[in-house]
Amino acid sequence: MTLGNVRLALRALGSTRLRTALTLLGVLIGTAAVILLVGVVTGSRSLVERRMEALGTKAVWILTNDNPDNGTGTRSRFTRLRPSDVSALKDRRRAPDVVSVQPVAKTLVTATWEGTTYNPGMFAATPPGLAAIYNVKLSRGVFYSEVDEADHARVAVLGQEVVDHLFDHGVDPVGQKVSLNNVAFKVVGVMERKGTIAQYNQDDIIFVPLSTATDSLTGHVDSYYVVGVLAGSPQAVPAVKAQVDSVLRQAHGLGPGDSADYMILTAADLVLSTDSVSGRFNQLLLAVALISLTVGGIGVMNIMLVSVTERTHEIGIRKALGAQRQDIRSQFLTEAVIVSLAGGLLGIVAGLAATHHPLGEIRPEGSLTAVVAALTVSAAVGIVSGVYPAERAARMTPVDALRYE
Repeated sequence: MTLGNVRLALRALGSTRLRTALTLLGVLIGTAAVILLVGVVTGSRSLVERRMEALGTKAVWILTNDNPDNGTGTRSRFTRLRPSDVSALKDRRRAPDVVSVQPVAKTLVTATWEGTTYNPGMFAATPPGLAAIYNVKLSRGVFYSEVDEADHARVAVLGQEVVDHLFDHGVDPVGQKVSLNNVAFKVVGVMERKGTIAQYNQDDIIFVPLSTATDSLTGHVDSYYVVGVLAGSPQAVPAVKAQVDSVLRQAHGLGPGDSADYMILTAADLVLSTDSVSGRFNQLLLAVALISLTVGGIGVMNIMLVSVTERTHEIGIRKALGAQRQDIRSQFLTEAVIVSLAGGLLGIVAGLAATHHPLGEIRPEGSLTAVVAALTVSAAVGIVSGVYPAERAARMTPVDALRYE
C-alpha cells in the first residue's frame, strides 16, 4: 500500500461520497456491535462474580426439598431442617471444615412506620453469625450482635428495598422505630444493595435476632427455612458441601439410594444456574454482531465491484500507459482496506461510547482486546472483500477496457 495508491484511493472514494459513506456505515455498525457485545459478555462475567460475592463465596446453603421422593413415589417422612440438624452440623468431628452454622426462620410480616406499611419479600430471623455467611455489607449503622441475640433485643437490619418503600425520602432509617406485626423494633443498620438473583430480590429483606423473633413473631421454631454454613475459604466449599450432605443423610436416616429431602447449594450453583440462559443469549448476540460485520464486508465488496465497472475506461488508460496488473490490483485493494479501516475506527469509537451505558444490572466493559480484534477484523474484511474486485480489475486487457462504454 504505497502513498500514491492511498492518494488515488482517497480521490476515487471522494468522488462518490454518499456511496462511500453508506458503505462506511455498514462496517461501522458491525464493528460497533462487536465492541459493544464483547463488552456485554465481559460485563456479564463480572456480574456473575459480583453475584457470587454477594451470596457469599464461602457459603453453603441448605434448604428443604419441597418434593422429596425416595424412589417410591411417596414423600419422605423428613421434610424439615430441625434444631437437631443444626447441632449435628456443628459437630467438628463430623464436619471438620465447617466454621459456622446459622439457622434462619421466616414468617410473614407487615412493616409499619408512621402510617406507611410494607410487606417485605423476605423476613429472616437468624443469629448475627449469618451476616458473615451471607456477606452482608452495611451502608449505614451496624448489624446486631451476639449480645443483642442473648438479650432478645428488638432490633432490626433492613434491606435497601424495604427502606425505599417504607421511609420518606431523606429520612435516615437508623434509629427509627418500625413495627413488625405490631411489635416495635429499632432499626440499627441498613444493607448495601446486593441486587437480584434467581428472581429473588436480595434487598427486599428484614433481619432480626432469632431469639427475639421466637418471643414475639414466630413462636417456637421446630423447622428452619434455610441453614447457612460457612467454610474456612472458597477452596474448602466443595469439602464442606460433601460433609454437610454426609451429616444430614445420617441425621435423616437416608440410605445410599434414597433421594435427599433437602437441597445443598453454593453461590456458584445458584449463579451458574441462573446465568446459563443469559450466557447462551450473549453468544447469540455476538453471532448477530459478527453477521452484521459480515454484511458490512459484503457492502464493501459491492461498492468495489461497482467501482471497477464504472472505472473500466480509466483502467484501460492506465494499462495503456504502462500500469502493471499489480498496480491495478493494489489500487483497488487499497480502496477497500481504507473504507473498512475507516469504518472500523469509527465503529470502535461508537462501540466504546456505547459501553458507558449500563444495560440493567450488566455494565458493559470496553477492552483493548476487543478493540484490537475489531480493528484486525475490519482490516481483514477490507482485504477479503477487495481481493475479487481488485483481481477482476487487474485481469482486464487494455483493448477490452478502452472499448468499454
